[in-house]
Amino acid sequence: MQISLEKIIEMVTREVINELINKGFHIENNLKPGKINGLQNAVFEPDMSGFITPLLTENLILSLNGQIQEVHVPAKTIVTPGAKNVLKNRNITVIYKS
Repeated sequence: MQISLEKIIEMVTREVINELINKGFHIENNLKPGKINGLQNAVFEPDMSGFITPLLTENLILSLNGQIQEVHVPAKTIVTPGAKNVLKNRNITVIYKS
């Protein structure tokens, strides 16, 4: 399996940002949504406003096109085990938003 250095840097950066957010840091973002260094970052943000407890399911993830790299969900969203497997296999990152 081969991976580009650009993809590795993107993955590491995303993990560092997620860890900082989990530790309570506020990350100021002056970039346009979905763009990192001018590169398009495919983001999916499902409308979960009608959910009492937001739920991210395997079927929802399977319905996404192959260009999606991030899924943004509310902070207390439950991710089903099936969804976790698909996210891992497709290398999709879940971002929990407050």
